[in-house]
Formats: sequence, structure tokens, C-alpha cells
Amino acid sequence: MIEQHEDTNIWCSEIVDFVTEWRCFIRYGEILDVRQYKGAWDSKLDLRVIKSAVKDFIDAPAAYGLDFGIDRDGNMKL
Repeated sequence: MIEQHEDTNIWCSEIVDFVTEWRCFIRYGEILDVRQYKGAWDSKLDLRVIKSAVKDFIDAPAAYGLDFGIDRDGNMKL
């Protein structure tokens, strides 16, 4: 059996207990939409963090999604 995509990078992080999470939809470097999909409806999203992440993603594909969340300590994380 020949393995496909043997050079695929896999990134793992520690487990994070998010209070609220959002999914961001990006196409050609433009944020098309941000949708909350979990958690407290009154959590505050820091759009500056999202814009910075999109700008800093130099090798981004044409279209992709980013998930951001607020943890129990109030920190926004990618």
C-alpha cells in the first residue's frame, strides 16, 4: 500500500476549555463571515485579533477557515 500525503504536517495543541467559539470564513485574504457556533451569546469577539491572524497568514490558501475561542480565563485563542 502506498501512503498518500506522507509530508502532511499535523499540528496539535493542549486541550483548551473554551467558553465561546467562532468560525471565521476567509477567501483571498478577506474575512467573509464570522459565526458563533458554541457558547455564551454575550462573549465579546476581538476582531483585531482575527484581522491580524489573517494578515499574518502569509502562505494562506485561497479559501480557509479559522476557529477562535474565549477560554475560561477570558483569553482569545486561535
